[in-house]
Amino acid sequence: MSNENSSFLISNLGLVPPDLNWRSTFRWWFVRFNPLYFFSAFCILFGVFNFAENIDSEFQSQLLLFSILQLYEVSLIGSSAVLVHSAKAIRPAILLTLLELVFLLDCTFRLETMIQFGQVGSLVTLAWVSFAGVKLWAMQRVLKIQAALFPFLAAWVLIASLACMIQLLSLRGYQLTVLQVFGGIVAAWSAFFFNYPPKLESALATTETELTYLNRLSKAVFFMLPSFFFYHWINYSMVVYDDSIMPIRLQIGNGMLLWMLFSNSERSILLAAGLAFLFSANNPNSYSFPAIMFIISIGFTYRAIVCKLKNLFVFSALALFFALCIFTAEIKSVHCKVSIHAWQVDLLILLLGFIGWKLQVTFAWVVLGFLFLFKMLFMDWSWVIHFSQWLRPYGGTLFIGMGFLALAGGLAINWVLGNSTTLETPKATENDT
Repeated sequence: MSNENSSFLISNLGLVPPDLNWRSTFRWWFVRFNPLYFFSAFCILFGVFNFAENIDSEFQSQLLLFSILQLYEVSLIGSSAVLVHSAKAIRPAILLTLLELVFLLDCTFRLETMIQFGQVGSLVTLAWVSFAGVKLWAMQRVLKIQAALFPFLAAWVLIASLACMIQLLSLRGYQLTVLQVFGGIVAAWSAFFFNYPPKLESALATTETELTYLNRLSKAVFFMLPSFFFYHWINYSMVVYDDSIMPIRLQIGNGMLLWMLFSNSERSILLAAGLAFLFSANNPNSYSFPAIMFIISIGFTYRAIVCKLKNLFVFSALALFFALCIFTAEIKSVHCKVSIHAWQVDLLILLLGFIGWKLQVTFAWVVLGFLFLFKMLFMDWSWVIHFSQWLRPYGGTLFIGMGFLALAGGLAINWVLGNSTTLETPKATENDT
């Protein structure tokens, strides 16, 4: 495999090829990104959630849905194997592997559903944990990763910990202890692998640049796995409104607010603000929805001024907009439903215009453009409501089928195109290596 064909290096953020015409752009997109794979994953996720809302709660129905997800995961891994070993298309195979990681830790909450079936549900969960180990081993084999026993076992232990936590959370009276213990264990797990990411070796990475990107991929994997663990952890903390859970939610929410006020990077500030809202809002021992949004808006403005992060002014305006909408609805004791002609929308337009013009923030004009597009296209929502009602009874089956078809279509395209964009790969820079 040549460096030109297998390197991850791309120009212009990789979105467009140097030779800009429709043929080269088509090949570039489907070799390097293949949007059909992302469309496939979206259809499966949407279909599963829709399907889950419209089927009965019988064990057979829930097991069928769980099995469909496992079949899709096997299809992702199998497609990766075909791309690597037959089509020699490495990059699309890695994209499919990363998509599999999204599904690996049960992002559709099927494990939580299995709790209600008692011992039978526990046996299904145990089978899922065992099968997850098989899927990890298969991904390791597909990508030809060598000497990866410790990272493999660490990832599998994390998966087993998730299943164990969900089972223990069904024991009433111990939820707070379970959340604190498993949250602490996985936080320590994350901190260890964040500071000491495993150095992987693969037969597919033959150059120094490819090894660099392989280790970046390793860091991404060991970031995604605990992230999806806490995805379940946060979901339980948000859904279960038990008095024993509220104190930990309040503590974490206040901690996230402090993190936001002292962070220096835009990404950290936005992440902290989002987590602060999730844990603090709708908590009777904490802030109201408008209050937390006002606090976040002020925090965004403060950090934008101190750290000179102008994009945060846009997020501050958006947070203020939502705070005013919810506050107005609470005063009138009505459901929060903002008209496109509401004064809050006009105020948001004025703020975004001021930020874009006076502060020269391009992001403000982008948001403003989407807002005007929204005003033009969705003046009347009735067609959306009628379409969703028509789609509801069989939308899940339709989207799941579309997900499998899109995966097959993407695989066929990559089989034909192979791994080369037939374009010269830009040379590496110091920032790339």
